[in-house]
Amino acid sequence: MGYCIEYVEKGETLAAVVRGENTFAHAFMIAQDIAEHAVRRATRRLLIDLRGLAGRVGSLSALVMAPATQMRCKVAVLDVPDYDSYYAFPEATARVLGGDLRYFANRDDALDWLSERGT
Repeated sequence: MGYCIEYVEKGETLAAVVRGENTFAHAFMIAQDIAEHAVRRATRRLLIDLRGLAGRVGSLSALVMAPATQMRCKVAVLDVPDYDSYYAFPEATARVLGGDLRYFANRDDALDWLSERGT
């Protein structure tokens, strides 16, 4: 099985909902696809929903770093609470590389953070 990315655009926010099976190779393709789509749309706020993607532990950094560092936009990653501890490294690395990335277990919290002004 592969993966599918569904894009939904609302105002300045682009949501990329990823479902299916992930491999390490897929992680780079998924990240690049999301980054390219966001760049084409001149997205200022990006929500990446990984809750429906199986097999992402070990490749989380690859999944979220390209969108977080290739664009000048805020990136909120929505994932299940079980993966909370895995996001410390991608968040810190994104900051070092000039990105603005945060993990959320709750969609409303992610959207609230994305809509905050001044960041």
